[in-house]
Amino acid sequence: MMDLKLSQFTVPLHNYPNLGNHLLYNTLTRALIKIDDDCWSLLQSLPKVPDDDKTNNFLKTLGRDGFVVPQSANEGKLYVQRLERAKGNTDRLAITLSLVQGCNFGCTYCYQGGQSTTHDGSKITNEGIEGSIKTREIIAFLKSQCEERKVKVLDFTAYGGEPLLNKPALLAIAKEMQTYCQQRGIKWIFGMVSNGSLLNKKTVLELKKYGFAFVQVTIDGNKETHDASRPWRVSKGKDASTYDIIMRNLANWAELITTTVLCVVSKSNIDAAHELIDTLADQGYTKKRVQLTFSPISPTYDNATIADVTRSYVEQPELLKEELEMSDVITQLMIHAARRGLIGDLRPRATWCAVIRANGQNITITPDGQIYSCALFIGRDEEYETGHISKQERGGLDTLMQNFEYPDECKACTYLPICANCRADAMTQTNDILGANPQKERYDMALPQLIKAHYELLNREAN
Repeated sequence: MMDLKLSQFTVPLHNYPNLGNHLLYNTLTRALIKIDDDCWSLLQSLPKVPDDDKTNNFLKTLGRDGFVVPQSANEGKLYVQRLERAKGNTDRLAITLSLVQGCNFGCTYCYQGGQSTTHDGSKITNEGIEGSIKTREIIAFLKSQCEERKVKVLDFTAYGGEPLLNKPALLAIAKEMQTYCQQRGIKWIFGMVSNGSLLNKKTVLELKKYGFAFVQVTIDGNKETHDASRPWRVSKGKDASTYDIIMRNLANWAELITTTVLCVVSKSNIDAAHELIDTLADQGYTKKRVQLTFSPISPTYDNATIADVTRSYVEQPELLKEELEMSDVITQLMIHAARRGLIGDLRPRATWCAVIRANGQNITITPDGQIYSCALFIGRDEEYETGHISKQERGGLDTLMQNFEYPDECKACTYLPICANCRADAMTQTNDILGANPQKERYDMALPQLIKAHYELLNREAN
């Protein structure tokens, strides 16, 4: 008799793909296996199972992939201990640098929209403008962080507003940091979050000299819906389409760099989002290193502080229901995109967001030199600033996160390995920034659909 139990992280999908079959998925190992009724009955009887070679070999196979574990294993506790140990790992540092708060787009849902009425807003400069940080100060800060932490990987993402509105500063920083990293054996990873309007082929080739490797751009559905939600800040005439210019630029850079296309989804552009999937696939982007991802839009976030959003959830409990509905919409979009070859793997990956932010491994820097451990708090709540590049001490959210402990309900959750444990979500939805992240209902709804679709795609490729 083997002293085993079904893993806390094993998700069973019953009577799939056929009656009498059971698909098992493990959220920790991402393993997937199909078993029959007899095997499922055996697992249900654990630890009391026949002690024979066939049973033992079957259980060893399941144990290897994490589906069964020793009866004594406290998996949630062990996993959290693993996360805690990871806090001491400073090998990788991820920097998101907002080079400019302004943008040439006037997106209807952008929470930064009210911060700058000018075209370029506040920005990092080479010359030095009152209230702005100079490139040499940013470079000095990045180098000091690499040296203090003994960093082996520096992951640098240019951000905005629209970062290419401050192209001179971007080039200066990327050139200097690439050389610095090469001289010290540090892996330099350089990417950008951009609206895509200024990222033509010439600019991509110029940036590639300094290691530019990936970009995320946003396309919100078809031409009509995208242009309505992401217009120019300053009108360029009735025939000027932001959608057209992005699609034209994308065609020129897709073979040169890895591209993620983000589609922001609301109730008004669901059909258009499906159309975008087909457009990209029909234009052959499955062969051009393009991945598609989706994000819901919450109308309560526009120009709101975190406290404002929290009050919205308290005063309008129906918002959580609406978000769950949108989560289902995005699940269907992901499945459609995977079937068209624009998402490579539907299985959720383990994410340690709360851990890396607690350790300061993710740093977001604003044009005025303020540091946040999470970009979601930028422009919303000064109390969650974690410091300034001119200072060494950490405060705000960092201080809170250093004391963060996973709640017991998180440790007992099947979805612990794949939940980012987002502190912004915890704050807005529960009014407790150190509390449990209320994502279980979303995973209960989405994960079975994603795993079934993934299994179908595996079989389709095999045949």
